[in-house]
Amino acid sequence: MDMWQYEEEAGAWTELPPSPIPLSSSAAHAVVHGTAHFISGSDHVTYSAEKGWQRLRGLSYTLDHATAMDIGRYLVYMGGYGSDTTVSYYDSVTRSTRTVGDLTTENCLEYSRVCKVSPTLALVLAGGAEKGAMILSFTRHQHKERGCGRGGRRMCRGRR
Repeated sequence: MDMWQYEEEAGAWTELPPSPIPLSSSAAHAVVHGTAHFISGSDHVTYSAEKGWQRLRGLSYTLDHATAMDIGRYLVYMGGYGSDTTVSYYDSVTRSTRTVGDLTTENCLEYSRVCKVSPTLALVLAGGAEKGAMILSFTRHQHKERGCGRGGRRMCRGRR
């Protein structure tokens, strides 16, 4: 993918190194502490002015119709195939990824969203609130999960 930077003072374009993966409008993207994150398929790449493009460890699953949001130092993202949507987060400080759980969307991935409620709180909606929802709270560099379901991984299966 070609990438260009416009220098306003010079009034000129400069070609930059290309993205290591093809990026499309369906890639999840968000900026965390000045670094742009892109998740497409099972790939996770970043771009910053200081470091350029970097390819991070790939995901263990493939995302389709992905969406993402920054919550402090975290990148919260979701997506999947069919009716199963996986919710995960990436910690930009420890550079680690954790899968939190799954939401059933009843084939409504295109309506799924991650919303920032506050600087430490994310609301994850699967196909709208009536299909399933999850709240992630990131406080003091820890996270807490709240949602419907039971067990270690919070799962919502289209409960109303």
